[in-house]
Amino acid sequence: MSVLAVQQLKVFCTRCRQLVDDDHECPIKHRVLLDATLAGVAGRLSDLGLKPAMATFHFANTTATTFNLSMSIVLDTQPNFAILGDLPAGWEYGWDGDRVVSLEYNDCRTCSNSVEAEARLNEVIEQFEAFLDDKDVEGTKALLLLAGP
Repeated sequence: MSVLAVQQLKVFCTRCRQLVDDDHECPIKHRVLLDATLAGVAGRLSDLGLKPAMATFHFANTTATTFNLSMSIVLDTQPNFAILGDLPAGWEYGWDGDRVVSLEYNDCRTCSNSVEAEARLNEVIEQFEAFLDDKDVEGTKALLLLAGP
């Protein structure tokens, strides 16, 4: 399926690390609604204590043949500070008052077809996964615990 086609959201269990259905046994608190290509990002965020609620991507048409990538990861855990520090280029925190409610990506590059778009999507996801892999899991969880609800 082309990444430019309408995406069907899936349910991902951050505990089992797999796409699941309604009969899944893990508690609902471990489930994330997402585009399947973002499962790795959702799992890594969950490992850091930043439970995502939803993770999606979208390609906007700027002209009939150019597409710009955007991603949105809505957080269930909403810290009151920039918990991940400086984010990679294109990524920013989505704030609601004093709370981080999402992580947002807007690409400055354009893609001209579905092959190029899929390659760009995978590249950005891999880069963000590598960024998350470099974070101190226990340190991040400790900061969240100290910061409180």
